Amino acid sequence: MRRLSQQAAEAPDAASRTAAGRSLDAAEAEAWPFAVPNELKQAAGALGGRGFNAATSLDRTGYRVDLPPNRIAAWAQLEADRFSHPVMRGFGTELSTVCEELRRAWDQPGRAMAFAWAEALWGEHPYGRPVLGRAEELERAQVAQLEDYLRTWVRPGNMALCLSGPIDLAATLALLEDTLGQLPDPGGPLPADPPPPAPLSGERRIAVQHEADDECLLVWATAPRAHPHQPPCMDELRQWRNGAAVGVPGAQPAGAGGGQLSQGLRQQECAVWSVLFGAADPAEMAALLLAEIDRIKDQDFDPDELLAIARNISSNDERALERSESRAAWLVRA
Repeated sequence: MRRLSQQAAEAPDAASRTAAGRSLDAAEAEAWPFAVPNELKQAAGALGGRGFNAATSLDRTGYRVDLPPNRIAAWAQLEADRFSHPVMRGFGTELSTVCEELRRAWDQPGRAMAFAWAEALWGEHPYGRPVLGRAEELERAQVAQLEDYLRTWVRPGNMALCLSGPIDLAATLALLEDTLGQLPDPGGPLPADPPPPAPLSGERRIAVQHEADDECLLVWATAPRAHPHQPPCMDELRQWRNGAAVGVPGAQPAGAGGGQLSQGLRQQECAVWSVLFGAADPAEMAALLLAEIDRIKDQDFDPDELLAIARNISSNDERALERSESRAAWLVRA
């Protein structure tokens, strides 16, 4: 897929408020005094925790926190209670937060472009949908849907707990078995995976209008990272070579790069891109970037480039091994 972007995408119109929606807002406001905002984050902070956060990507939702080793037992009790007895008291407030984040996303050129090319690549497959959801879906969201989702997916047989740091392994496993190991499991198989994305054919071009510098973005569907057709240095080699393509006469391009855009378990996207200024022609930049891709395909590059890239990757990995956060992240991905 070749993407030629100039100025950016319009945000979707906000759905009109209904009487039911206003009643829900009033009920949420009435219930809010009984809720403690960020209670779990406050509890983690009281235990000496830092970096408390959650994130959702194409295939997983994760929670993380950095804790002193002597606080693992208290943390495990908190997490076991949270997953055993979730209460959606702040559902309306959190839903409003997600709606606002989606509106802000459409105000950002990069995210507006990402929404567009993901839909073009994957269509109605879940990978073609924003992780945040769509405006019309958020408008209809209900607590019952969330509770059903939690019962279906957030259960012991579908969870991984990854710890890294100076811990007593045997003692830690024992206390985890007594806390998180006691979570109720509904049993039965998980829902079937959706079918793989439909194969692409031909080339598609999209123009996204936004208040931003001109940008050219080329995107391909590729194999998952664990696939044997995914060479370990390909991301870095693309970025290295694409940097040679930015010298467009009179264009004064800001730079070029390349790499994996997302890492789905079933499929990935890779991209090369360049940001342009002045009278640059995105079509001309696309041709130059494609020429660099052809050079890689023809193995027209200096072997020393691969050696330098491999050494850089190895150095970054060795530095990452010194951080508990990076080690835990590797365990999660594995």
